[in-house]
Amino acid sequence: MSEKLNLDKSTTHWHIKKLREDDIIFSEVKGKFTKYFVNPSVEPELLKWLKI
Repeated sequence: MSEKLNLDKSTTHWHIKKLREDDIIFSEVKGKFTKYFVNPSVEPELLKWLKI
């Protein structure tokens, strides 16, 4: 994700940490990979905010 967004890894980590703390995203570990998902309870509001 850091490479795709052209951000430093520490910056990406900080933002993911904040999104998890605010229950906007959650994660699941699958082997050596971590997958991140939008919390379904906030998705409609998030989509309105992003205007998608």
